Amino acid sequence: MYAHPSSAVASTPPRQQQHQHQHPHHARHVSSPRVIGMMASVQANGPQYQQQQQQQQQLGEKENSPLRSASPTKKGKAASQQQQLLGRSTAGEGSGSEGRSSGPLGILAAVSRGVIRQRPTGNMGNLDEEFDRLLNTLEVPDSLRSKLLTMSRSVKESMVRGQTLVQPPRSRSGSMPGNFFSPVEPQFVMAGPSRSGSANTIALSANGAGAKEVPEYFATHLKANDASRVDVARVRRLRVLLGSESPVWASEFIEHQGMAALCTRMKELIDMEWREEQHDDQLLHELLRCLSVLSRTDRAKAELSANTPEPFSSLVNLVFSEKKPGDLGTRKLIFDLVATLFSMRVTPTELSSRAVGDLQGKRHLGRCTQKVAGALRQERLRFHDPIIPSSSSVDWVLSLVLSLISNPRTPESDAMLDFISASHTPRPFKTYLLEVSGVCRDYFWIFCHAQNRYWDLGSVNVGEVESPKVPGGATGSVEFEAMAYLTCHLRLINVLGSVLVERHAHPGPSEGTSAAFDFYVELFSSGMERILAVLRKSSQVYYQPTHLELARFFHLAARARFGIPPGLQVWQARPLQLQA
Repeated sequence: MYAHPSSAVASTPPRQQQHQHQHPHHARHVSSPRVIGMMASVQANGPQYQQQQQQQQQLGEKENSPLRSASPTKKGKAASQQQQLLGRSTAGEGSGSEGRSSGPLGILAAVSRGVIRQRPTGNMGNLDEEFDRLLNTLEVPDSLRSKLLTMSRSVKESMVRGQTLVQPPRSRSGSMPGNFFSPVEPQFVMAGPSRSGSANTIALSANGAGAKEVPEYFATHLKANDASRVDVARVRRLRVLLGSESPVWASEFIEHQGMAALCTRMKELIDMEWREEQHDDQLLHELLRCLSVLSRTDRAKAELSANTPEPFSSLVNLVFSEKKPGDLGTRKLIFDLVATLFSMRVTPTELSSRAVGDLQGKRHLGRCTQKVAGALRQERLRFHDPIIPSSSSVDWVLSLVLSLISNPRTPESDAMLDFISASHTPRPFKTYLLEVSGVCRDYFWIFCHAQNRYWDLGSVNVGEVESPKVPGGATGSVEFEAMAYLTCHLRLINVLGSVLVERHAHPGPSEGTSAAFDFYVELFSSGMERILAVLRKSSQVYYQPTHLELARFFHLAARARFGIPPGLQVWQARPLQLQA
């Protein structure tokens, strides 16, 4: 019924077969020389290609349920098979073609896709040092660095040779055309199919336009125009270049005051009374994406840490106000930026400490935030230094983020009499959790799986849940966007909880409870229980990262010795044990 897969007729769609049978003399005019060469390469390496595809398909078959972890034996076999596939792909694709990316960014992007193009081999001394220097130059994050260091020697050698020997010709702008490489969050990120020649499609089609794509050009455009006159298309192109070029390109952009101008334009958009949806909201979204890409470089982290709490306080105040962006993707970028504060290694200065103090004066702080801020003051007095020591920089960031999500002071709340405010239950995170619960209310139809149970964190295969998934029917929908936004908030809360559990799990000498315990008490008094009850009913097939963050939340609450309410305890897959 079916022809052999290696036959040329079976590999051609039915309409093309009919067209070729009717017009055989048009066959040599259909394909370009490059396509003919690709077809010849496929026919020559047909059996080897089919065998490799079968092995990759066998390796990619996993259990559907993330609650069943793979055994160490299976993990070892999978790792060995992956190394063999990497070696075969590097050895089998050594010829290359003109359209392939040869720079280090393209090679690292190929590593992330599981495809490595082998370069001519030879004797290389100090390979480990050269490879480590390459990773430092590209500012590869630690999560990806650990994976790259475990690769075979031949793969490392091919990457180093791609940096030193086989560099493609540069364009007129001085930039290197190549595949994009940018570290992305594994949650809610869909891995698309590999496309041959994608680097050429991304590269500029016109040589005249390439002369403008230098860091100084984009920095000048942001400095010379106010927010109402900035071109959204140019900012979008800037974001693409920041994600595709090397960190040196981003450093040059910062040196030309491009990042400062970007934050200035963003501040102008925040202060606008009425933003235009077709220009201002789109510009704010693209500026946030540029800042999100920049925040992954060391130079940008230093710039952001020197100016804290801005722009974070202005962005969070925008979300808490009536002028907040209607797009959930824009709001998600804001809280993703807030979460990056913990990875910036902020060194507090006297000016930034004074600014954070002013921010805390505009917030209703809970007991948890007050205890963390009090511990910082005691640390400062112990060292007799107005500047917070570097050992307490994590607590300083923790105090900043807790202050950002606390309730803003309003004239109505300040005018409340003392005996009335004393009778109220403190709800310091009510404004923040109202933002989360509002999304749960607006997308109520997502939460229709009433029989779901909360996962047990010890039974979840975390690597499988966090790995990129093949795009399905829910990808890109409004429901998918809403659940990604809710998961972003759960992730931020879990980061705060993990830092509190690690550093403030025990009460002080004059304190009855710890700051970690108070954090969960204040969350539940502010309305967290209802949010957790609603999120439980989301699909455990399409929204696995959400249920993973829920499992982490309950695990951290148990470590803080906080008792989960009975209404949530009955839906646990395994009863929670409070840790001593």
